[in-house]
Amino acid sequence: MFKVVRDHPKVFWAIIILIILVSILSVYEKQKYKANPYENQIGNPPREDKVFNDTYYYEKLSDNEKKAYEKIKEAIINFKGGELYFDNPLNGTEYSRVTQALYCGEDDLFYAMVNVPMTEKNQSISSITKNITDIKEKKIVKCLILLYPAEGLNKQGNIDDDGYVNNLDQLKKPLETIDETKKKKVLDMKQKADKILNKVVEEIPKEYGKKQTIDYFLKWMDDNLTMDNEMMESSDSVSNMTEAFEKNYFEGCTSCVVNGKAIATGYSKVLARLCNKAGISAHIVLGNWKYSGSYTLVKVDFAGKQVYIDASGYKKDDLWNQRYISETLMARNLSVTDLFSEENGTK
Repeated sequence: MFKVVRDHPKVFWAIIILIILVSILSVYEKQKYKANPYENQIGNPPREDKVFNDTYYYEKLSDNEKKAYEKIKEAIINFKGGELYFDNPLNGTEYSRVTQALYCGEDDLFYAMVNVPMTEKNQSISSITKNITDIKEKKIVKCLILLYPAEGLNKQGNIDDDGYVNNLDQLKKPLETIDETKKKKVLDMKQKADKILNKVVEEIPKEYGKKQTIDYFLKWMDDNLTMDNEMMESSDSVSNMTEAFEKNYFEGCTSCVVNGKAIATGYSKVLARLCNKAGISAHIVLGNWKYSGSYTLVKVDFAGKQVYIDASGYKKDDLWNQRYISETLMARNLSVTDLFSEENGTK
């Protein structure tokens, strides 16, 4: 180190000066942004007199992807767990688009997991590659639907070194068999969640525009939801699939309003659902936050201004304590999942 400084003093001091200038510029930009935050620039346009269905991602699916989406959704709604065959095989990107549309859309499918895509010969795709989009061939012919009320939810698959599930025949029946008590719990949670969210929307002053309404929703969530910091930091405490549902999926969907405990994704889904119910078209934006894993924001159009909202406020330190952020500030922090970009379209 000292030898480098001694041999190249000009380069060393140039780097030091550059670091200082970047730091000064960053502080200046932060203070300038805080003096005139984005939420002061977006106005308060009126809400529309309608309820929106969040089909943002669904509408971007190809016809074949929509068939897979509808087949999965129908099975989940009717509590048909276990093995599900698609009408036509999918590649990795297509399967990922389908599951993201299910996960980020209108339906609160908090009691179902659809993350076990498989080949015809019962090979788990996740064993072939960590990045499912690397699968370019249409070799995903089926998936396993894991339902919270399934009696065999916690049964382990016997997977060999090549990723083949050798005991799938023994898993099918337990995954298809539903515990009626747990099914009733799920249905009760759905009903209670809808009732809570409808009441929140009903109590909005009718004259409120978009900004006032979203402020109202953010305050309601701050008052009625508690962030599960333990789950946000690590999922190591989860020991089986039942706990994975109760500690992650229940808290990561609109069902979180029932027990009042949520992770950041739950906040985003609640805000998006409330907005759509209140005449404000909104959808979730999913991506990776710098170097700290996946994260979601909510996107709303304010009369042509694209506004991104950190529903939980969990990333306030990175966002200069702002909840409403511009596309520019969003792009600095969130690498948006590009499954629905033009090059990934399959229509």
